[in-house]
Amino acid sequence: MEQRVHSLLVVDDEIVLRNAIAFDFKRKGYVVTTAGDGKEALGYLESKRFDLILTDVRMPGMDGVELLKQLRHQNSKVPVVIFITGFADISTEEAYELGAHAVFSKPFDRKALLSAVEKALEGIDAVWRVRPERVRFEMDVELVFPDADTAIRSRLVNIGTGGFFVTLPPERMAAVGSAISFRLNFEATSMGPVLIQGSGIVRWVRPQLLDGRPAGCGVEFISLAESDRNLVSALLKSIATGSAFIPRG
Repeated sequence: MEQRVHSLLVVDDEIVLRNAIAFDFKRKGYVVTTAGDGKEALGYLESKRFDLILTDVRMPGMDGVELLKQLRHQNSKVPVVIFITGFADISTEEAYELGAHAVFSKPFDRKALLSAVEKALEGIDAVWRVRPERVRFEMDVELVFPDADTAIRSRLVNIGTGGFFVTLPPERMAAVGSAISFRLNFEATSMGPVLIQGSGIVRWVRPQLLDGRPAGCGVEFISLAESDRNLVSALLKSIATGSAFIPRG
């Protein structure tokens, strides 16, 4: 079966970087359109279909944050990868809450960017055939870190379309980039006891209570058993309360 060619929209006001990113993806066989800011990007989106959007945050005119908000307001399901700097008006945590599928800090590794885009596009082709929405449960959670002697157990988890938030005590807080394995146990009203297990990677950390939100970390799903993918999709699809990729908790 012939593989479908994916169409990307690259949005960045830095023309050199914008063209470099476009060049990388064109070499890989993608169809790439470029835009200099969010307003121009929305113009393209009115007339063209894209499989994924890559956007900078800090841009004159309409910035990447507003573009992402506009997409979610329109209930767009197009995956978005964003680039941030130390001066950005949005944190990694907030970006995932708004639905970003991956967050890169400038300067970034362009090979890692290619890998992130390929992973996000798997959701279109195979993995997440039905995109779930966010839902909040009280769960028994067990996290295991490769360098830890014992598992960490917690209760509160908020699941999104690509990962989950889990509360952790400050003294047991994970580091960004940590690989983990996890087991999520909970009761679903219509399904009875549910167990979801797999591996993930910590994408952001909130080391202490902040603005009423508990300390914890956001974990992206890296691998799930096929049955668990279907379970998560079916479960979350039934309760549409948001579109966070990794919710803030």
